[in-house]
This record gives sequence, structure tokens and C-alpha cells, in this order.
Amino acid sequence: MHLQNTHNTMESNAAMDATSPASRDVRQFHDLITCRLCRGYMIDPTTVDYCYHTYCRSCILKHLLRAVYCPECKASGGKEINELNLKSDDTLRSLIYKLVPGLYQRECKELADFKEQHDLVDE
Repeated sequence: MHLQNTHNTMESNAAMDATSPASRDVRQFHDLITCRLCRGYMIDPTTVDYCYHTYCRSCILKHLLRAVYCPECKASGGKEINELNLKSDDTLRSLIYKLVPGLYQRECKELADFKEQHDLVDE
């Protein structure tokens, strides 16, 4: 009887671990790994060196074509920025790929498809 209770307790503990706050649940980190410009998971996270706000590299570069301020700082009179103020955040990129299953593979496939389409256009 004691062994059966111990086994049941171990099974319920394992089930609880899978749903506990300590589990790798991407929802816990959603705001930290989401680009505030496109609202998607950050692809090639890039940080503005003045204010440390981070966006997808392509999103912040597109934004800089229209405006010279960080999107989150411009209302508070932030400093003007340009491409030289942008730093790639490799650590955050690694964390995002670990937290979001399949994201890295999808990005690799999209990049390969993009390159293939543009190779065909160039020819």
C-alpha cells in the first residue's frame, strides 16, 4: 500500500512540475520576447544602446526610415538614434529560440525560401 501511494505521489508531482510556474511556459516571458513594433516574437533581437529597448532588427530598421527616435522613448524626448546605435542581442535570440519551439526552424526555412526566390529573380 505504501509503495502504491508513493508511486501515485511521484506521478502527481511529475504532472505538477509540468504545469508549475517554474516550467518553461513561454507565456510567462511573452512581454519580454515580443517586439513592440510587429507584436511577434523578436527575430534577430536588436537593442538601442541609449535606452536598452529591444525590437526585431528588421522592425527597428524600418522604423528608423520614418523616424529618428526609439519608438518607446520619442514621447519622453529621447535621443536621436541611427543604425550605429543598434546592437544585436545574441543572448536574447538564443533564449527566444529555446523558449519558442520550432521558431528557429521556421526562420531558417523562411530565410532559405527568401534566398531561393531572390536568386530566381536575379537570374
